[in-house]
Amino acid sequence: ANPAIRELVGIMDEPTPVGQSLFEMKMSWKDCDLQGNPCPLEELPLPRALRGQRTLNQEVMAVRKDGTVRHELVSGVPIYNDKGEILAGYLVCTDITERKQAEESMRISEARYRELADTIPAGVYEATVDGYFTYANRTAMEMYGYGEDDIRKRIHFLQVVAPEDHDAAKRQSQAIREDQPLPYMDYTFVRKDGSRFPGLLMSKPLKRNGRVVGLMGVVTDISALKEAQTALRKNEAMLQ
Repeated sequence: ANPAIRELVGIMDEPTPVGQSLFEMKMSWKDCDLQGNPCPLEELPLPRALRGQRTLNQEVMAVRKDGTVRHELVSGVPIYNDKGEILAGYLVCTDITERKQAEESMRISEARYRELADTIPAGVYEATVDGYFTYANRTAMEMYGYGEDDIRKRIHFLQVVAPEDHDAAKRQSQAIREDQPLPYMDYTFVRKDGSRFPGLLMSKPLKRNGRVVGLMGVVTDISALKEAQTALRKNEAMLQ
């Protein structure tokens, strides 16, 4: 057991485990599954290796004696002699605690973003670079008549744009992929049931590490505005 693994499980202040029997040594830490349940010793990669079994990147939670938790990816393989007999088990542990913490922070951040987006009285969406929706807030789903299952089944943005506006939508999508600034665009959108409504779309690139990986946008239903404009024009015509 090198210093790195001893530091990982928090036993730097204890005598080295080298020379001790795996099945007789008293472990001051606990190896647990991802739900925090202690793993039976025989199911861990090293005992499995001693039985001739291979383990690749099993995720384990190491709960140290001071209560702190480290996450590790553990791989184990048996070591054989020339006769094919198992001499020992070889174990490699990779500390992934910082990565797990970053993933959890990202998950919490995304959850907060989605909670906030669901309170906005406009449709908010995210899509892949080739135009398939990956996320839509509650307002967007109500606006278009789709549900979460529909989003998971992959809806292309052209499915919600009227055919006569497809060319303009394709040009805008290409401009976003090229990271060009875009004005608000006025489209006729199509609901799942085939009915239509006028909307105003603001879209922009979705970036990761400076690279465009998708599109995000906000859609506002401007039906009431269009109706008011029509009524105003009628009134003006009557006064002439």
